[in-house]
Amino acid sequence: CSEASAPSPSVDRAATAPRLPETCSAAAAPGVASGCVAAASSPTASGSESDAAIAAVTAEAAVTILARLALLPEARSELSACGALPPLIAIAGAGSARARLVAAAALTNLTVEPALAAAVTEAGGTAALMRLLEGSSAAAAEAAARGIRNLAIAATAAAADSAPRESESEAESPLQPLSAAIPPLARLVQAPSEPAREAAANALHAFAADATGRAA
Repeated sequence: CSEASAPSPSVDRAATAPRLPETCSAAAAPGVASGCVAAASSPTASGSESDAAIAAVTAEAAVTILARLALLPEARSELSACGALPPLIAIAGAGSARARLVAAAALTNLTVEPALAAAVTEAGGTAALMRLLEGSSAAAAEAAARGIRNLAIAATAAAADSAPRESESEAESPLQPLSAAIPPLARLVQAPSEPAREAAANALHAFAADATGRAA
């Protein structure tokens, strides 16, 4: 991207395979999402070990469907309305390795929408994504970096819409709450995984775009 062009948010498709069943269309989103939210919210630490294992697998499958639904622009608001954010954020921070990856992808796909990016931030999703930048798989770190990038783009756009342009250089950066992500993103740029490196570089570019716009 050139310096003059603003970055655009992006979705994460790689982490959300396999494809949704034909019945999981946008029209079916409310019912499917509600069931998946209930499954993803089920506790996994109670009962026998086998019960906990079944619950964990069920939650992982439910999160995968939510992530795929979040690829559909017309379904994203339904996911938020039926309460998908809290279980997605919780699983991104404490699920199995695969579940954390897919939960991060789901959050990334939701944060394409500016209003949902704000909702993810308010619900504590920023911290969950930041934790995945380090100490997780390369794929999870990549998904988290994409999510952080979307949050940065949304925050910058929201600040530009609400603040008078003449006072932008004096105001606090809208990305200040996300600034803790910069060091792990910088380290991720050196990761062995090329997709993770690219996602981290793109996230850092979103931070740089805000700094360039404020300095102009």
